[in-house]
Amino acid sequence: MNTSSNGAAETLLQPLGVDNFFNSYWEQSPVHIERSDTAHFANILSIDSLDSLLASSELHFPDVQLIQQPDGIAKDQYVDKDNRVLPLRLIEHYAAGATLTIARADYKIGALGDFCRRLQSEWQMQCHANVYLSPPGHQGFKPHYDTHDVFIVQASGKKQFNFYSNNVELPFNDDAFDSKNFIPGEQTEQITLTAGDTLYIPRGITHDAIALEQSPSLHITVGVYPVTARDLLQELLQLAAEQDTRFRQSIPLVNLTSSSTDQNPSAMLSELLEQLPTTERVKNALSSFRDQTAVQCTQDSSGMLSRQHRPRSVTAQCNVQVKADQVISIDTDAEITTLRLPGQIVEFHQPMGAAVHWLVEQQTTTVRELPLLSAEQKIALIDKLYQLNIVSIK
Repeated sequence: MNTSSNGAAETLLQPLGVDNFFNSYWEQSPVHIERSDTAHFANILSIDSLDSLLASSELHFPDVQLIQQPDGIAKDQYVDKDNRVLPLRLIEHYAAGATLTIARADYKIGALGDFCRRLQSEWQMQCHANVYLSPPGHQGFKPHYDTHDVFIVQASGKKQFNFYSNNVELPFNDDAFDSKNFIPGEQTEQITLTAGDTLYIPRGITHDAIALEQSPSLHITVGVYPVTARDLLQELLQLAAEQDTRFRQSIPLVNLTSSSTDQNPSAMLSELLEQLPTTERVKNALSSFRDQTAVQCTQDSSGMLSRQHRPRSVTAQCNVQVKADQVISIDTDAEITTLRLPGQIVEFHQPMGAAVHWLVEQQTTTVRELPLLSAEQKIALIDKLYQLNIVSIK
């Protein structure tokens, strides 16, 4: 994965280096990153931005919910018959001690959506964010573990996180947490987050949290969903089955004498598995995952509508700057260059593609310096990249 320290990843982890994080903590243990700057995440989320969201948007259950221990709050206490949230009732229950939760808040709050899009582009992992606003002294969820890795981003207030001994090592995302039968074990650690802090919790680590008494706690849970070894093997198996009929042969559950089934299943599978991860299949599988990550990412159209009718004249003297957070990845072969962007995949035939690859590597250049193309092709290419919001032109 690309672990370069820039953009959203740097905001999330600094001063802990990104490489240091992945080498020492990723999928291993929680890490608390303390900061003295209480406004570190203020431009991503605030209580004022939640106020604006409730006042100006039509929100629905279950995207917006109230949680209160121990008995909960029935949804008909704060939504209408069409599951539309009634803001005044919602706020009334919040004032009485309920935690306000907003699922997939990256689709509802612009700055948070931009942050998640940039993080997904940098790490090539699917990324979503939930928001939790808890009144002072109140708890949202009981002890539990998440089936995906999470980063707790403390936007304001303080929250105490408690960790317990009964953990599950690296559960899959589709392994459902059984709240009715789960026993958390002994408390092992306690961490207090203040505004501006980050807390990483690997999937499977049991924890709960409570807002401290001084002020409301507002935090973002940024969930990331990496490709696992199982995912890669499943994709390789699918690719192999499409190309090799032996992967589509039946496995007998009883002793049969047919010539097509007289091979020992263990020996048969061992032979097939040895041939499963060919270089070409691994390359194609990883390319497929990169495509999925790009397509799942929300498109960034910021500024494009307002500039549609502005005069634009691309000349050989123009300076071109690649928008680094727009390029998720790029691959080039003899015929095509594949450029993966948030929410889309664009292909360029050679030599146009080779020029695009060169530009992405250089990051900044003049139109004249683009290699392999005629003067007219250079201008046409930069104009196309500008329309796709990949470059800025000066």
